[in-house]
Amino acid sequence: MKEEIEALGIKAVKDLRRRRLSRGEFFMINVNSLPPDHFYLEYPGGTIKLATYESRAKNFIVVRELEAEENLRLRQKVGLELIH
Repeated sequence: MKEEIEALGIKAVKDLRRRRLSRGEFFMINVNSLPPDHFYLEYPGGTIKLATYESRAKNFIVVRELEAEENLRLRQKVGLELIH
């Protein structure tokens, strides 16, 4: 039962990601190994940027764009295929 619920949750997130990227919107990727308030933003076309959340500004700030090798390693780590 727990595995079924987890699988449904993963499918829902992947479907949301696909929809957002296909509409030209970014998708936020949270990874536990990042410092607090840091996350990745994936953009249509495959670009991924490291960003941080500014609580006072209620906005995010892009820190840097990942290099090609970093992008590939992150995709492999979290199991994300490139969406065109």
